[in-house]
Parts: sequence; C-alpha cells; structure tokens
Amino acid sequence: GVTDAVRVISQVDFPATVVGYMLAFLLFAGAMQVDLHELRRRRLAVWTLATLGVLASTFLVGGGVWAGARALGLKLPLGWALVFGALISPTDPVAVLSTVRRGSLSKALKAVLQGEALFNDGVGIVVFLAMAAIAAGGQAGPGAAALSVVVKAGGGLLLGLVAGYAAVFAMRAIDDYAVEVSISLALAVGVYASADALTLSGPIAV
Repeated sequence: GVTDAVRVISQVDFPATVVGYMLAFLLFAGAMQVDLHELRRRRLAVWTLATLGVLASTFLVGGGVWAGARALGLKLPLGWALVFGALISPTDPVAVLSTVRRGSLSKALKAVLQGEALFNDGVGIVVFLAMAAIAAGGQAGPGAAALSVVVKAGGGLLLGLVAGYAAVFAMRAIDDYAVEVSISLALAVGVYASADALTLSGPIAV
C-alpha cells in the first residue's frame, strides 16, 4: 500500500525526471500559447534578452557573489561564483507564462515576456554547463565555452524548426484528431531526446 508507493517514489531520480521528461512537455505547452506573429515581430528583443540578458545577469550576479565572498573573507573561486550566477539568472518559464496569461498586457509585451522566458531557460542551461566545465578545471577556455553556447543554442533552434515544420506538414495531410495529438506528443519528446543525444539544447529545440 502506502509503503510500496513510498518505496517506488524514493527510487525516482527527481532532477533527472524533471529535466529529462517533464520539462519537454512544460516548455512545449508554454510555446503553444505564444503569439507567433508577435514573436516574429519582436524576435530581436526576445533574442537579446534571452542571450545577452542571461549572460549579463550571469556575470553581474556571479561577480557580485564573488566580491561579497571576498569581503567576508571566504575563498570562493570566481568560476564557481559564475556557475551560481548562471544557475540563478534564467527565469522560470512556466511561472512567467502563467503570470503573463493572467495579466492584462499588450500583445507586444506578452510576446516578448513569453518568448524570452521560453528561450532563456535553454540558454541558461547551456551557459550553466559551460561555466561548470570551466570551474571544474576542464580544458575548455572562455572562447571555447562561448562557442559551445552558440552551437548548442543555434543547433537546438534549427533542430526544433525542422522537426516542427515536419510535424505541421504531417498534420496537414491527416484529418484525425487522435493522430494529430499523438504527433504533437511525439514531437515534444522526440525533439528533446534528439537534441540531448546530439548534445544540443533540448529546451530551445522544444
């Protein structure tokens, strides 16, 4: 009964379950609610906030934590301070999307907030992994880390666009609600898993 349920739940790797499975559906559902017309019109603002905004926040927060630690006499390496900055900088896309949906905002502002919230999550994960690799003493330098961010984010975007257009093409050729829903679910999971296998950004692809 209850003991068996507790034992099963205790065996679940919660972080892996959220990042590996649930995040794909959460981001996909959020992206489906975005006004694509407004998103295209505001794409420069969205991408600037989701990329340069996340990077600027990472260095500002990380630098502030590092300076604060030094003022307190703590020997916190700058690399790990930047890892913390990368971890804190992205907003929670699900919370932002829920808040924007309830608020009375203009279409333009909604599109910017929704698009930035969706894409900064993927950029944040890539930046976090790059910073963590540097802080852990990996061979990659800042230049290689920056290139990795661009490749993973851009590759995830391209993969998502190609898979999305393929799914839309298939749906237009089929007039069956159950099959269309199945294609949508398969698209969310398949794109995320494919991006992960190709070491690209799964959240951005979704």
